[in-house]
Amino acid sequence: MTEQNQGPTLEQRLLNLNAIHKTGREISKSEIEERPQLYSQLVTLLTGREPHQGTEADQNEYNQFYEAVSRNVEEATWHAQDGTENRVASIKPLYETQKSRLVREVLDSINRDTKDKSKAEAADILSRYLMGTFDTPEVDQFQIDKVAKKQLASRMGVSRNFTATGNPKDYENLHTRLHAAEYLEDIPNGYKLNEAKLSKLMDDVLMGATIYSNKFVLEKQKEANKNAPQKQYGSSQSRTF
Repeated sequence: MTEQNQGPTLEQRLLNLNAIHKTGREISKSEIEERPQLYSQLVTLLTGREPHQGTEADQNEYNQFYEAVSRNVEEATWHAQDGTENRVASIKPLYETQKSRLVREVLDSINRDTKDKSKAEAADILSRYLMGTFDTPEVDQFQIDKVAKKQLASRMGVSRNFTATGNPKDYENLHTRLHAAEYLEDIPNGYKLNEAKLSKLMDDVLMGATIYSNKFVLEKQKEANKNAPQKQYGSSQSRTF
C-alpha cells in the first residue's frame, strides 16, 4: 500500500478531534456575527468539504451540510458534540496502543520548555499545554473587578483598592495558571513536573487530543519565532518600556 492510499495518521485524527471540540465550544460562546464563519469551519472539520471548492456536486453537498449545522447554535453544538464523541470512540483503540509514546513526547516537550524556569514561569508555560482541558468558572464583571482590586492592593502593599478593573481574559489566564500549577510538585531544590498526574489526564482520548494539539501549535510557534528575522536596533534608537 502506498503512502497516498493510507488514511490519516493518529496525530492527524487527534488534531481533527480537538479542532471539532474546540469549535463547538467557541460556537456555544459566540456572538451572532461570529457564527457563520464558525459554522463553515465546523462543516469543513466534520466532512472535509470546503466552501467554493470542488465540483458542483461537492458544493451542493457542502451547502446541505452547512444548512444542517447552521440552523441555530444548539444544532451546531450538537453536531460538534456528536462528531467529537464518534471520533473519540473510533480513535480510542489505536490511541491506547500509542498513548505511551504520545505522553512521552508531551512530557519531554514540557520539560524542555520549563528547564531552568521558576515555578511561576513553569506554570505559565504548562498552562499553554493544558489550555482547553478544563472549564474556567463563569464569573461576572463585578467578581472579576473584585479580584483585580485585591491583586492591585497586594502589589501596592495596602489592604484595599477601589479603582482597579479586571479583564475577563486576564482572569481566565490567571485561573489557567493556577490549574497548571497543580501539576508541579515542590521538591527540596525547587519543583518538578508531576508526570504521573499528567499521564493520567491523557488516559482520556479527548484530553490527550487537546494536549497533543496544544503541543503541536506551540512547536509551530517556536519554529516560526526561530526562523523570523531578528529586529536590529541602532545605538541612537530610543525605546520606551
